[in-house]
Amino acid sequence: MTPNQAFYRLSREERLEQLLDRHLLTKEQADCLLAGKTLPLSAVDTMIENAIGIFGLPFGLAQHFTINDHSLWIPMVVEEPSVIAAASNGAKRVARSGGFHISHTERIMLGHITFNQLSDPETFSEQVSQHKADLLQLAASAHPSIVSRGGGPIDLFVKPFPNFTSVYLTVDTKEAMGANMINTMLEALKEPLAELAHQQPLMAILSNLPTESIATAQCTLLPETIKTSKMSGTLVAERIALATDYANVDPYRAATHNKGVMNGTDPVVIATGNDWRAVEAAVHSYASRDGHYQSITQWEMTPEGNLKGQLTAPLPIGSVGGTSRVNPLAKLSLDLLQQPSAKDLAGIMAAVGLAQNLSALRALVTTGIQAGHMALQYKSLAHSVGAVGQEIDIISRQLKKEKIANQVVAKALLLRLREKN
Repeated sequence: MTPNQAFYRLSREERLEQLLDRHLLTKEQADCLLAGKTLPLSAVDTMIENAIGIFGLPFGLAQHFTINDHSLWIPMVVEEPSVIAAASNGAKRVARSGGFHISHTERIMLGHITFNQLSDPETFSEQVSQHKADLLQLAASAHPSIVSRGGGPIDLFVKPFPNFTSVYLTVDTKEAMGANMINTMLEALKEPLAELAHQQPLMAILSNLPTESIATAQCTLLPETIKTSKMSGTLVAERIALATDYANVDPYRAATHNKGVMNGTDPVVIATGNDWRAVEAAVHSYASRDGHYQSITQWEMTPEGNLKGQLTAPLPIGSVGGTSRVNPLAKLSLDLLQQPSAKDLAGIMAAVGLAQNLSALRALVTTGIQAGHMALQYKSLAHSVGAVGQEIDIISRQLKKEKIANQVVAKALLLRLREKN
């Protein structure tokens, strides 16, 4: 291994060796990764129905993240080329200006029990208020273990809608995501509320829009950290801020803008054994909270002439339970992240999303998105036509020079290369 050689240039074995040397992995974990062992087959049937095997996805690490003054390697599970490189690139630029700062509101999740066309919703609401203490105690008794850990039901309130009336339950789920916990409590409340309403509820279910559980990641970049060979850092910063302004007025752009953010966040959600579908639902719902779908990040120029970025969104995740109990790679990911609390884990995910967004916007407003994205796509294309080992790098470099890069061209280049050898 060449001293100070870039991590991405190392072989997989050398990368694992470096992680071992840094005490970021145990020997057992490194051996597991080297052998390609992922989810045990014995666990598959306990996780889903009708299981027939295991579907693999690439598992990698993003570098250069400084978050709340701590250096972290970020585990990411993703199949799309350039995602990890872009996250690392964005993080490296932010680190040169002090790194990311993350924070989190109170971590409160919620669920609702909903009734359709109550005959007397006002009286029902009064009845719920009168019996609130007893109802909260009933919810707590449905899941005593969370209460013993300092969490549990917090509040109960009624919210009317046209033709519907919902009773909302807020819960401190501590380190768990809390879906099953909340649903269990709601089920315990159904009959008592049905008696007060004099009818059966339509449904009882958690909400994946936890507006009282908001993660925030912030960073401020000096202009020189984002300059290009053809644009000053100040011009790039101003164009990035304008790009966010545009995403706030055009939902067609906002959808792609936010997808780029989630390119960073989702792979960390998956790597840590969390529910990426719940996170996607929460983030996109939150982006529409004002009745207009818009960006979940904001980039703006500061009075000092720097570029300030912020991502604020609900990220319903947990740092315990779920898949992390049965998938060794999910546990390994949490170990790499130094076993963060649920609040810190949500903040880390937000920081990765912000880094990804920075790299995407910088590319968009300067050279264009394809310049960096295609570099790894060429490698993937070379591999898809049968190139192996050093052939992949050779064909990838040749594809960059071609006006059209597709499988036909890649196959022809590979055939020509092998004929020479």
